[in-house]
Amino acid sequence: MRRRPVPRLSADARARLQTALVLSALVGVATGLVVALIDTIIVDWTWGPLSRRGDWWIALLPLAAVGVSSLILQMNRERSTETTEEYLRVFHDPEGRVRLASVPFRLAASIATIGLGGSMGLEGPSIYAGSAIGDAVERRFARRLSDRDRKVLLTAGAAAGIAAIFKAPLTGIVFALEVPYRDDLARRALVPAMVAAASSYVVFASLIGTRPLFPISAAPLRLADLGGAVVVGIGCGIGARIFVALHRALGAAARRVPYALRPLAGGAIVAAMGGISIALFSRPFALGPGYEPILRAARGSIGPGLVMALLAIKMLATSATAAGNGVGGLFFPSVMMGAALGGALGHVVPGPASLFAVVGIAAFLGGAYKVPLAGVAFVAETTGAPGYVIPGLIAAAIAYLASGDTSLSHRQRARRVIDVGSRLDMHVSDAMSREWIEVPPDATLHELATRYAIAARSRTMVVATDGRYVGMVTLGSLGDVPQEAWPTTPVREILTREHPTLRAPQHLNDALAAMRGAGVERAAVLDGETISGVLSTGDVIRIENVLQEIDQEAREAGDDAG
Repeated sequence: MRRRPVPRLSADARARLQTALVLSALVGVATGLVVALIDTIIVDWTWGPLSRRGDWWIALLPLAAVGVSSLILQMNRERSTETTEEYLRVFHDPEGRVRLASVPFRLAASIATIGLGGSMGLEGPSIYAGSAIGDAVERRFARRLSDRDRKVLLTAGAAAGIAAIFKAPLTGIVFALEVPYRDDLARRALVPAMVAAASSYVVFASLIGTRPLFPISAAPLRLADLGGAVVVGIGCGIGARIFVALHRALGAAARRVPYALRPLAGGAIVAAMGGISIALFSRPFALGPGYEPILRAARGSIGPGLVMALLAIKMLATSATAAGNGVGGLFFPSVMMGAALGGALGHVVPGPASLFAVVGIAAFLGGAYKVPLAGVAFVAETTGAPGYVIPGLIAAAIAYLASGDTSLSHRQRARRVIDVGSRLDMHVSDAMSREWIEVPPDATLHELATRYAIAARSRTMVVATDGRYVGMVTLGSLGDVPQEAWPTTPVREILTREHPTLRAPQHLNDALAAMRGAGVERAAVLDGETISGVLSTGDVIRIENVLQEIDQEAREAGDDAG
């Protein structure tokens, strides 16, 4: 009795993988260039200089931000403000594509929103640009990629966008793989995402620089600080629930308002929050992405009362910007909220201020966006404080649990599954078993009934000494031969020859049709004349049951969303 080894990649599969990796690098380079341009326009030319001013009129800019964004979006028939959510929409839809005609409008709207003080993050347009580039390249080179590689370049582009804008390649990889699901990872795209994130980071860093976003001085970690991380995790989990509820409530309210009036209502709220921020801090901390207040919270230079006030006005400003037709990301505003809440708790819980602000970032991201691993990777890469990873992991895990099923993303799914829409594209190789028992054709029926008895109930293949597949036998065939003749009757005499043979690249539907036509429940999968696997109807039924569960989960998720 022996098992055949798992077949290695064919030459064609290796060529397709190499093509995917080369294309991933190209996607990364293109994404790095586009994100560098977006960063320069917003950070160097528009909101960067404006955010350092304390003039009262700065608070009025968000009215213009969402107004200009709405005008730009009206030029495009979609009028959608989604960026990260657009990536998830296309990721989960087997036939979904990024509408390239909408890309210039949505990117321009995001630059207007954030560049004029809208409370949103640059990672939104960065992910959107990267995923659009990845999707376009995949479409252009579809014939050079396998069906199993669909959406791989889309994911690689999203990873490249995050890697560039945050100068954090690991965060880009983890976020792009983690954000599609609350409880799983899109792991098929891991290696292409690594290549795209690395190439995007190199391009962006060579143009913008490698300085971390939030360089801080990390304090020595004490055992007692882990207890503080638990407190921060619980607080951020509750804070994430509040933010998600507020974001959804204002979004629902905005949908009941005519499209043309949303910028006025949303912009007025954001402007009011900007005015309060200028009055409290002499800076528009509640507006824009929020780089400076994160550093201040991490350094403990804002008192607990003020930092809690900052948390509240940032939550309201971000939700109102989105409701007022603003375009941008929610990841970075969540970073600021986590730093503010963690910093506030740091004034109460004994320990270094920088620790709890940084831990709060990881925890808030884990609770609000359901990306605890990306949150921890983010703080390690952007702060230069890898020593805070352990308390960050603890806080992120606790916040993830404390926040329940709430998420800023309405397109996130619970876990990774085989998409129902791709059922017809599944191949025999996706369902076949790679374990079987080989019996030589000259073995006797007595040996089959004794030595191979257990195996004969399932997957027993008759294989010649040179490895060629000869046929299949079952215990039922033994009943056709008198038992006294078993010691002298070779297995070849009772071979079942009506079983069809299959090939790994065949579609499951075609394979099942062949098996049903022959009236059999299992068939050998051949590579040339040797066995590479065995397919049974039980294998397919198992997958079908999973798909039915997916259908049910999708319906329940849709009912919940409605």
